[in-house]
Order: sequence, then C-alpha cells, then structure tokens
Amino acid sequence: MASQRTTFADLPGRKLELLVVCQKCGHESVITGTESKLQARPIAGQRFRCSVEANGVRCGGIGLPTMRTRPDWSPPPRPPSPPIPRPPRLAPRAPGSGMTVSIDTTDLANVSRPALRKRRTKNWMKDQAG
Repeated sequence: MASQRTTFADLPGRKLELLVVCQKCGHESVITGTESKLQARPIAGQRFRCSVEANGVRCGGIGLPTMRTRPDWSPPPRPPSPPIPRPPRLAPRAPGSGMTVSIDTTDLANVSRPALRKRRTKNWMKDQAG
C-alpha cells in the first residue's frame, strides 16, 4: 500500500488517509496529508501523541496509526471478466452404436500360458535380431 519512503504529501495522491487512535482515551484523529507542516515528513517511524485535554490534564497517550483508503473515494469498477471457455458437449450415443472389437482366439485356444509366453519371447528375439 505504502512504502517506507512515503511522506504525508503522498497520501492525497494515493487516495489514502492515516487514522490515529489514542490507546488511553480512544480519541480518533484523521490525517489526510494536506497539512503543510507534515508534508515533507516520512510516515514510517513517525510517533503520535494524544493532545486531548480532560479536566486541564493532557492525555499524552500513544497514538496507534492505521492507513486506509479515504471513505469518500471508491476504486473504479473492474471490467467484467471474460467467460470461461467450456468444452463442447458431446451428444449421447445410442446403445450398440459404439465400435465393436473382436479378437480371434482360435489360434490360442490349444496353447498353454507358459508355452504362449515362450513363443512370444522367441518371436520377439527373432524380430530384434533380424
């Protein structure tokens, strides 16, 4: 929001203000940055003391600063985000209209599994060698 080098003069240009609340009496003071004696001072490291007097005694509590956007300012509206592209819907298939696969098992019907493995391994070795 603000850097360490931000001065009180930068607050109006950034639409910010500083709200300082006294920890003892709860008095709130708003600093907008337009005061000439504060403009050259950096905000970071600045100390705030309460100057409210009650019954002739000055409060002197520590002021706790909070930086916020000015209530009379609102950010410009965001443009609407583009719609998320969705994949096209596929039409449902009718039963039986899908691709059918048939496997010819007549050659493998009389061969045991260990023999089938041996045959595959030998054929693979021949194909690699030749």
